[in-house]
Amino acid sequence: MISTLKSIDASVPTLGSQITPMTTSLIVADRFGKQHKNVMQSINNIISTLESIGGDELNFQPISYRDKMNREKPAYTMDRDAFSVLVFGFNGAEALN
Repeated sequence: MISTLKSIDASVPTLGSQITPMTTSLIVADRFGKQHKNVMQSINNIISTLESIGGDELNFQPISYRDKMNREKPAYTMDRDAFSVLVFGFNGAEALN
C-alpha cells in the first residue's frame, strides 16, 4: 500500500508537554483493510454532516501525500475523537453532537 506516511501513527506534539495521539486516513485504511478512497468518502460524509447540522468540528486536518506513481493525493490526519467517530461507524446527526 502507501509506505510514505505509515510511520506517522504515533503521536504529534502539541503546546506544552502534552502529547495528542494522531493517525492518518492512510493508516486507518491499511489497519482496517479498507480502500483509502472509501475511508476518505466516510470522512467527507462526516464533515458534511457536521457542517449541515452546525455541530462541533472533529479534528480532521487535510494533508496530501505522493502515491507510488508520484501523484499528489489527498488524505487526512485525525485526533482520537475523529478516529473514534470514523471507525465505530457512527451515522447521523445525533452521533455527531
